[in-house]
Amino acid sequence: MTQVPFATPFTDVLCTNYTPSSEDKETIKTLLVAPLAQLTQFNDKISQLQHVLDSLKQERDVLDTAIKEHTRLLSPIHSVPDDVLRDIFCACLPDTHNAVMSCDEAPLILGLVCSRWRSVAYSTPLLWATLHIPLPSPISLPTDLNQPLIDHNLYDSRLEKHCTAIHNWLTRSGTCPLSISCIPANHSTAYDEARADQARCRRERYMKTILPFSHRRYRFELSISIRFEAINNALTLLSPASLPILTHLRLIFSPAITRAVDDGEGRAVHTLIQAPQLRILEIIPMAFSLRNVQRDWSRLSSIALVQSLHLPSPIGNFSTTEEVHYILTKCSNLSNRCTLYICNTSSEPAIQPTGSINLPYLRHLNIVEFSPLMNSSLRPLFECFSDISSLRSISYQNRQYVPHIKGESLISLLSHAGDQITHLCTTFNKYTTADLKTIFSLVPNLINLTENNPFNNALVYGTNVYPQVFSEDEDLIFFDVLTSSSGNTTILCPHLQSMEVINTAELDDARILSFIQRRMAAVHSHGIDPLRKFRATFKRPMEVDIRAALREYVDSGQLELNISYIPEQRYTEPQTFLDPRDGLMES
Repeated sequence: MTQVPFATPFTDVLCTNYTPSSEDKETIKTLLVAPLAQLTQFNDKISQLQHVLDSLKQERDVLDTAIKEHTRLLSPIHSVPDDVLRDIFCACLPDTHNAVMSCDEAPLILGLVCSRWRSVAYSTPLLWATLHIPLPSPISLPTDLNQPLIDHNLYDSRLEKHCTAIHNWLTRSGTCPLSISCIPANHSTAYDEARADQARCRRERYMKTILPFSHRRYRFELSISIRFEAINNALTLLSPASLPILTHLRLIFSPAITRAVDDGEGRAVHTLIQAPQLRILEIIPMAFSLRNVQRDWSRLSSIALVQSLHLPSPIGNFSTTEEVHYILTKCSNLSNRCTLYICNTSSEPAIQPTGSINLPYLRHLNIVEFSPLMNSSLRPLFECFSDISSLRSISYQNRQYVPHIKGESLISLLSHAGDQITHLCTTFNKYTTADLKTIFSLVPNLINLTENNPFNNALVYGTNVYPQVFSEDEDLIFFDVLTSSSGNTTILCPHLQSMEVINTAELDDARILSFIQRRMAAVHSHGIDPLRKFRATFKRPMEVDIRAALREYVDSGQLELNISYIPEQRYTEPQTFLDPRDGLMES
């Protein structure tokens, strides 16, 4: 029943379907005169109080703003000296790639905070000493009939502004050594070839923008996705002497580029490689022969002749055994890392390299063998190794898509390396049991072991997609050799402490769990070192909660366990006109 604050004869019929008579209607109207007047008074008082409340809120906000403004003056950041602020700003820069020209990231975002920060940021040369330049792709016809054609004049105007911004950016770097990457987002073969003239002119504009800063370049990443003459025209003013401090060079060639047939085609690229202080060289893929480059190869400390894992490439763009032998005999002072993708083809004559390879300072060697031949082997190359006394880490991958591969290449390499290897990475599931036992017996001091299965990647060789070739029981061999499950009286690799499994779908969780448990149990039964770290990445859902089963080791700190299950990711086409992160390659 509704509560009524005044006397009324209609209490019993309120909130009902009662229909008042004419006399009752007049009575109700007379009855409501006084309450309506009282309601008006209440509304007037509320309006007055609301006005007072609004006025108080306004005064409070003014006072609060003034207090906050004064409180900000007490903030420690205001008392930070400019030199300390510069160090803080430099710590905001990305550490895995060059800075990008985006207002959402350092250094540009630092200049949007306040006038002082902008002044400090723009007067700190080190903030502007790295830059990633996303080279624009040629204009393509719209795929949607309702999409308007791109205005070429507007497009060129925006690119001109971009080049001006690049020049201003690099000018702010003062005299600091520069790290620059020029990599387009689109590597499509037809895309570039069909509009090569258009692309060449625009790319030349970018190259000429950064040419005046060549003498300060110490790190340079360049993608060449159109014909050789385009890059030649843009870099004709360069000479080795104009690159006095260039120490890091990465060259990325489009699959559209076939191997240069003579010295003239790649002369501009040769100039970059001939930089006198060059120490680290990476070429993806091999689009020309390094035999034609005249330089002192012994000055290199790291070299990588790599084949792109994401794009198809002509088979001629692989390094051959003969070329690799030539380079390794020249690069006698390699110390950091050597990565080589080698291919033997059926059209290549049987090459037996001669001449010793001495790499006394090399610590890391990464070999990837591509071959359409069933019985391909790099043993003749590895037999030339004479001095690799500092080698501690070996990664060897054989990309032959057959159920099993011969282990003679890796066995030959390990035989020459001696027992000093502590890090080993390969696809162990591809070897026979006999080869596995030989391989692991050659590395008694192994500490870190990585099982890398490249066959789960979406790689393309020519026009054929690689098939899956594993049987469901082949992963048992790998684990059995490293445990006592087969009645082994001794366990190979007794000092193994860290293991990583990459790109694997075939190994199931139960077998992984069983291996770890058997290895940990052998600490007491066989006196081996305990497994302290295990990492795995599976491209499938979880089957067994491995962490829960190994909780006693994980909780006590005996085992660091990191297992992730990554769903398949789909590529999405970038939507922006020129994304500052296009083509970015994080190291």
